[in-house]
Amino acid sequence: MPIRPLERRYHGSAKLEEYDVQEKLGEGTFGEVYKARSRRTNNVVALKKILMHNEKDGFPITALREIKLLKMLSHINVIRLEEMIVDRTAATNKKRATLYMVTPYMAHDLSGLLDNRDVYLQPQHIKCYMLQLLRGLKYLHNSHILHRDMKAANLLISGDGVLKIADFGLARHYDDEVPKPGHGGGEARREYTTLVVTRWYRPPELLLQLRKYTTAIDMWGAGCVFGEMFKKKPILAGKSDLNQAQMIFELVGSPTEQTMPGWQELPGCEGVKNWITEPGNLEREFGRYGNDAVSLMRELLRLDYRKRINAMDALHHPYFTNHPLPSRPEDIPWFADSHELDKRNGRPPAQNLPPAPQGGTVGGGPNEWAGNGPPTNGWDSGRGGQRGAPRHNGHGYNSRIPQGAYDRRESEKQKHFGDTSPGLISMAEIAGPRTGASHSYKQHIFPHDLNSLHTTTTSQFPNTYNYPIHEPNPTIPTMDSPNGHAYSSEESIPHTPEKNLPGGGNWVVQKFGGTSVGKFALPIAGIVKSGLLQSRIAVVCSARSSYDKASGTTNRLLRAAKAAETGVGAKQYAEIVQLIEDDHIQAARETIKNLDLLDTFIEQVKAECRSLTKILDSALHLEEVSKKAENKIISKGEKLSCHYMAVLLQDNDTPAQVVDLSDIMKRYKIPSLTKDALTKDRAYKELAAALGQEVLRCGDKVPIVTGYFGHVPDGLLHSIGRGYTDLCAALVAIGTHANELQIWKEVDGIFSADPRKVPTSRLLPSVSPSEAAELTFYGSEVIHPFTMEQVIREQIPIRIKNVMNPRGAGTVILPEIESIQGPLKPKISRGRSSSNLEALLGPKRPTAVTIKHSIVVLNIHSNRRTRAHGFLAKIFGILDKHHLSVDLISSSEVHVSMALHSEHDMLTGGIDDADLQIQDIRLQGCVEDLSELGNVDLVADMAIVSLVGKHLKNMTGISGKFFSVLGENHINIEMISQGASEINISCVIWERDADRALNVVHTNLFTFLE
Repeated sequence: MPIRPLERRYHGSAKLEEYDVQEKLGEGTFGEVYKARSRRTNNVVALKKILMHNEKDGFPITALREIKLLKMLSHINVIRLEEMIVDRTAATNKKRATLYMVTPYMAHDLSGLLDNRDVYLQPQHIKCYMLQLLRGLKYLHNSHILHRDMKAANLLISGDGVLKIADFGLARHYDDEVPKPGHGGGEARREYTTLVVTRWYRPPELLLQLRKYTTAIDMWGAGCVFGEMFKKKPILAGKSDLNQAQMIFELVGSPTEQTMPGWQELPGCEGVKNWITEPGNLEREFGRYGNDAVSLMRELLRLDYRKRINAMDALHHPYFTNHPLPSRPEDIPWFADSHELDKRNGRPPAQNLPPAPQGGTVGGGPNEWAGNGPPTNGWDSGRGGQRGAPRHNGHGYNSRIPQGAYDRRESEKQKHFGDTSPGLISMAEIAGPRTGASHSYKQHIFPHDLNSLHTTTTSQFPNTYNYPIHEPNPTIPTMDSPNGHAYSSEESIPHTPEKNLPGGGNWVVQKFGGTSVGKFALPIAGIVKSGLLQSRIAVVCSARSSYDKASGTTNRLLRAAKAAETGVGAKQYAEIVQLIEDDHIQAARETIKNLDLLDTFIEQVKAECRSLTKILDSALHLEEVSKKAENKIISKGEKLSCHYMAVLLQDNDTPAQVVDLSDIMKRYKIPSLTKDALTKDRAYKELAAALGQEVLRCGDKVPIVTGYFGHVPDGLLHSIGRGYTDLCAALVAIGTHANELQIWKEVDGIFSADPRKVPTSRLLPSVSPSEAAELTFYGSEVIHPFTMEQVIREQIPIRIKNVMNPRGAGTVILPEIESIQGPLKPKISRGRSSSNLEALLGPKRPTAVTIKHSIVVLNIHSNRRTRAHGFLAKIFGILDKHHLSVDLISSSEVHVSMALHSEHDMLTGGIDDADLQIQDIRLQGCVEDLSELGNVDLVADMAIVSLVGKHLKNMTGISGKFFSVLGENHINIEMISQGASEINISCVIWERDADRALNVVHTNLFTFLE
């Protein structure tokens, strides 16, 4: 397919002054790479400085080739050359100008991502990355381009999961026909150099010195990358070209006239002719990943390059259409930036492998093949290599790791984790700090977050004591500070004294969501096991959700209940129950090694599913699902999840016991949770105490508590919502007088903005409960305010942590000083902090900026507004009648504007009133009733952007800066709300401007340089 000029995105040349260079990402033989931000577009980019070591040698041919090709190419899965920078500031008669290539900044390269031991790619994620890789290769090959250096380090991945092929230094145009469906790589017409492709990804035809090669060499590399994503390490890490060939033939079988016709005529065959014939062990190595995966890998790693599958055919392989389906790029969990340079800066790699030898640097000359036989076992036994060998970092440059860097890394590893064998990682090492670590609590915060802790001594708090927490990996700076380490405060967090606690105290409650249990069960086992080294652990689990929320167990249970209630027949809900049963049994078979434990769990699953079917049969007969029946139905999800986690922990030598709370309300005679406020408050206190007693009954075993805690008259989902498992965890923390409540998610904590949309967002070490509540209400998934209120009232900190990054410090929600000191008298006025205090606390800035989507603005215009007593009361009475809640309100003498939110589309059609169709029956009735009060109009496709921070009340002019930034970037404000909260400024903007608003506000108001 020819490249059309109109598709190209190359802009031309620019000056270095147009960019703010932020940090150096790495360096290599041909260049240095920097992270920078464009002053013109505000985009984060990567700048590759092209080095010319000898001016007489001229411009590097690899850079010239790369620039030429990237200027022509335009595809979502191919890195884009934005422009070139010509820097003449240091140019002289003898020294040329410096050139930079400008490309989008990418958060990861695949090699760095796989080296991150806290990253676990699920099958659907691997499918997503492979689909994108094959689409990119299809585009390149149809454009007559050979990449010739296909490897994991040359595949870049953005923060939102988009994969892009990079590093075109060895790429070239080819003259042959493009691949055709069903014809593999085809035949080549002309000869090319064999000094291409990094050895570990080099196909057998190149090792045997074939010069007439085709696009099939790139497909072999794609197959190696495919296997690497499963194994988390290169699958063919040869020490030399001879050893590389041996490893290939051991994996896929030795070449024969049937598997690789004509191989004995190739120049490099002499060294392998006398080798013992190998049958291949591909099935044994990769069989556990499924038949479809093995089938695709066999096609990609076919010895016969003429029949090796091409990208076009690979995209239609059953691997991508069978269950589980590939995830969308944006649904892949967000990971911390992972590049090759990170490894040199102290992060231990996942595998003890040497850097890969570079393409084009190691020949495969005839002399190397002159041996009389295959290498000896001893020569082939390791994956080692010379320290200091070059390795690619993913942004188009080579990284050389010096000898000392390896020594320092190993010494640091031993210093922090003890003496460990190379390549072996213990569960405790994955999940937390080293054995026996005991630390006093230190609040990880920015200087400006110290607030009144600077002026309040611990002597004012009679009930203070220190308790252990997970500290961040000391080799990975997780907070922002001048020296790269976290700021900390020595003040302890006030809490109930450790003495008089039930069971001896020292409890930590860990709550794991359904997605975490479904995708990261084994890492969770490691997290729990590590936590037991420091504290007593109680675990609360939600129902499993293996792939997405729609296919999660709770949603399946609700669909089954609906099928029974509507009387559509037993077949439909029977199929759903079978799906739930199969899903849990399959997960257990993949993770549980002890066959006796596995059989026990399978019987538990079948018993729960039989009980579930009986409930559904009764509902079908009655054609009704009562609230009590619904509670029993959804409780099955938590029971199955907890049985699974208990067996998994036992399989990993951790005694565990399921705590079933189905009848706890009845057994302890706890009042209804839905009555008046006083009764409800007493009920929650009694429930927390009951939960504490149930947990203590487990003795030395780890209690695995079902998130479902019994029947509630109006139903758990309707009375409390989907967050009832969080609430259960909070009550367990109160009942055990826990040191900390940990909420484990798939993100590192709370950020200053959505990291998937704002590349410069920062992890917040700590936030106040009021800040967390505002962030939750205005779009961030933190923790439900009611749940938070329960534990914060008892002075128990809440920590948000990432199940994929258990070493991370996370974000802690700390009890505020005001609540520690007891209730205060109402304030007469809100005075500002003194200048001395401001100087002591350091620079002020907002805490976070967030977006709430799916907003509809409802406007009411009435000239009767100024004269009508109770006008607003009538409006809110109508809203209450139709069960609609208001997020924001702004009013004048004749006009009232309200922002409404809904997870479902309230309106469809265009932006004009005449085009809009009301889809929500509640909104339709509300508009009809409000029309009696005045003229009503609706505006759809809006969003709320909110600036949140406990220091906003002391930041003079912050509102003006906030609105000015939006105005300067041509983002129109439709509605403003300020004053209802001291820590929040919100306004309504168009949905189309939402992501841009996040970025410009964060860039201009969140500076972390002080």
